[in-house]
Amino acid sequence: MERRSVVVIAGAVVLASFVLGVVLVAVPWNARGGGEVSEKRRYEILLPLHYNDGSEVGEDQRNAMLAELEAQFGGWTMLPGPVRGVWMEKQNRFEDKSCLVFVDVDDTPSNRQWMRAFKDRVKVRFRQNEVYLVSYKVKPE
Repeated sequence: MERRSVVVIAGAVVLASFVLGVVLVAVPWNARGGGEVSEKRRYEILLPLHYNDGSEVGEDQRNAMLAELEAQFGGWTMLPGPVRGVWMEKQNRFEDKSCLVFVDVDDTPSNRQWMRAFKDRVKVRFRQNEVYLVSYKVKPE
């Protein structure tokens, strides 16, 4: 059962959707009721659960990256369970498991630049050839 509440996360007033006690979405909300919310962009990134050599990424590594998102944007959302992916590169088939993490932030050049640098840090820390990051405009209702 879904329940919506106005809550404070990291000092920001948000409208959050809760399902079975898990925050699914948290978006900025005008606490006085009404008013327009600035243009937002959602960034989705897949945080790998394994290094390219197959060894497991430690939870402390993932938590460090999530802490960076929280420090920069005041929060993040992770979908439950690992997501699986398959891709081909030079006739080699690769499979991976990742965590899908996203943030909804103001659509600014500085936030875009920060997220691109974040992706590069994830690639280095998680020893990846590539990390999947997408973004698109969102309109909180």
